[in-house]
Amino acid sequence: MREKVRFSAAGEIYVVLNGKSGWMNLDGSYLVEPIYDDSFHHLAWIEVMLDGKLGALYPSGEEIVPCRFDCIREVDGSLYLLTGGVWYVKKF
Repeated sequence: MREKVRFSAAGEIYVVLNGKSGWMNLDGSYLVEPIYDDSFHHLAWIEVMLDGKLGALYPSGEEIVPCRFDCIREVDGSLYLLTGGVWYVKKF
């Protein structure tokens, strides 16, 4: 049973199933399987959280960076990633 549903600006469906979040197309197929503790759909990427760490996925579900960061910010088409007090930059 689905516990929560909302939509992204692009029309993808946010779902929470058994306490885990993911994203679906309107046809019901998963873009991102509901395996994450939380997720948020930005326009060009999806921020995901697993075990207290953040990662990023393309809207297709393909991984940009794994869930191992403390903070992620998007600035001018790049992701700024914080872990261990050090910032990294990933263009996407």
